[in-house]
Amino acid sequence: MTFSRFHIVLGESPIHGLGVFATKNFKKGEIIEVCPIINVIGNEEAILLAKSAEVGEFVFETKEGNALSLGYGSFYNHSYEPNADYKAIHLESVNREALQIMAWRPIKKGAEILINYNGDPKDKTPVFGDEGWWWD
Repeated sequence: MTFSRFHIVLGESPIHGLGVFATKNFKKGEIIEVCPIINVIGNEEAILLAKSAEVGEFVFETKEGNALSLGYGSFYNHSYEPNADYKAIHLESVNREALQIMAWRPIKKGAEILINYNGDPKDKTPVFGDEGWWWD
């Protein structure tokens, strides 16, 4: 499996801070990026990291604990109307888990690539709750 990061770019997002943008048109189902995952820490440590370091807002919860995604994986912004989806995969060649980001519907060049943090593009369950970020 190969992909080129030249088809996406990191840029300023009108939604939140930085975001990932398409530099070409993507067809529905097309792989956008494969992002290796580093499982970093448990919940208590993640909360401390989130409150004390800039990297905290890029850590996300997994079944095994909390993780940081390499590539642009931790920069995809959330939307309840996403144009992309993601799934966890295993990269046999490096024996590491990864996030595979793919177009859930066609994405036009220049559009911000958005995922639903709930893991299901149709899930409208509040992600951040009334409190804001999960570590607040």
